[in-house]
Amino acid sequence: MAPDQSLLGVLNALPDPALVIGHDARILLENRQLAALLHPADSSDAAVRRTTELNNLLLSSLMNRGTNGELHLVHPADGARIFDASSAPLPPEMAGEGARLWTLRDVTESRRAFNDLEVRVERQARELESANRLKSEFLASMSHELKTPINALIGYTALLRDRVYGDLTRGQEAALDRVSTASEHLLELVSDMLDLSRLQGGGLAVRPEPVELAELIRDVGRAVEPQVQVKQLDFQVEIEPELPRVITDRARLRQVLMHLLSNAIKFTSHGNVSVQARRAKRRRGVEILVSDTGIGIRREHLSTIWEEFRQVDQSWTREHEGSGLGLAITKQMLELLGGTVRVRSRPGQGSVFTVTLPLSNKSE
Repeated sequence: MAPDQSLLGVLNALPDPALVIGHDARILLENRQLAALLHPADSSDAAVRRTTELNNLLLSSLMNRGTNGELHLVHPADGARIFDASSAPLPPEMAGEGARLWTLRDVTESRRAFNDLEVRVERQARELESANRLKSEFLASMSHELKTPINALIGYTALLRDRVYGDLTRGQEAALDRVSTASEHLLELVSDMLDLSRLQGGGLAVRPEPVELAELIRDVGRAVEPQVQVKQLDFQVEIEPELPRVITDRARLRQVLMHLLSNAIKFTSHGNVSVQARRAKRRRGVEILVSDTGIGIRREHLSTIWEEFRQVDQSWTREHEGSGLGLAITKQMLELLGGTVRVRSRPGQGSVFTVTLPLSNKSE
């Protein structure tokens, strides 16, 4: 069946090349835009052969493509062109049974622009990676250099407070107490920066060894006891009997627990803070739960607390000092140890941070 010639007027009104292909893979109609694409102006033998090649390529590509896709054609005048090809069936009365209308949208320039953008993005990603590596190296170097004078300041302050250089007045002793507290806080911030830069740069060493969790947790509890007493909080340690030991880095795990307990104490003004150790319920390992009755965390902030330099509510910053690195370091360090950390919390009621650590085959 010959196609309805009124369809040709519709095809010519389209802005893109379009054609009708019959069920027998013949081109039944093509609009002016397609003719300009396929047929060169001259009538030489080479041009005719090229036209035939293009028609055959177009037909075979479209017939094997299905209903849409990407089509590549090479025109003798302007080189490779890229088209988005899409089709739809036509009613039998318009062009016969099985005829389809194909339209070709030239996306050559947009595709080239996209490819150029991909190249630029990849280059910028490499530059950012290099800049991030240099930043981490700089932070590690500066943190190390800063710790030396801070430790000296803490040492000389301790000598003065011990009256090594003579007696002190009450005012001098109070001033030295403030200097000592500020120095310890500054050392903690610098140590956090050093740990973060090492974690990001892959330079933080892990030394696994058998660790008795009960002993480690009680040691950490003794370390935070002065903070608990200052705030007059109840502090409990609960350890499941015959808790298996884990193969992990004792110093890094201690640092993780110190971060979590210090946070719990910092954000709890009254009530209690507790540590509980038990066998993991859902998988082979152990769990350490650090709980408090502090200010809690809103649901929308539960994912952002693990971000570097993030404190979930800036209104707390003046009351609760900190760099916002503790939880970011905790999460990354636990990942380095093969463990995980999760949190559940309710504003005004407190939080529970759960650390899960795997067991070694030798630990059971």
